[in-house]
Amino acid sequence: FQRKFFNYNFPCAKYIINTRLNTDNQVASQKNNDFIDPAPLDLIKRQNDFLTQFAQYMSEDKARLIYMEEWTNNVTQLNEVVEWLGFRNCQYDKVLHNNKDGYNHDDSSIDLGGGCLAP
Repeated sequence: FQRKFFNYNFPCAKYIINTRLNTDNQVASQKNNDFIDPAPLDLIKRQNDFLTQFAQYMSEDKARLIYMEEWTNNVTQLNEVVEWLGFRNCQYDKVLHNNKDGYNHDDSSIDLGGGCLAP
């Protein structure tokens, strides 16, 4: 695996690996949103396996594996990733949905709380 490549070329990088647990829904989402060439299920599974392995091979301080089905419905998980990235006093109050009902923009706003500090 290319862990050495990434650590050497991107020594300060942190990787958020986002996959879906339900690959059937992932393919269905592509079909429902008019992808020209939706990826076949076996390709989606191989890609998700690769991304999962990448996260496992990197150290915990370099990569974080999250699942769309979990963080989109649980703002606490999103806030844990924000803290892992090094932000302090930043708490999302909700998760926006940027492809709401297809490709519509979520016009609601979020509040990170006062005193949000970048790393």
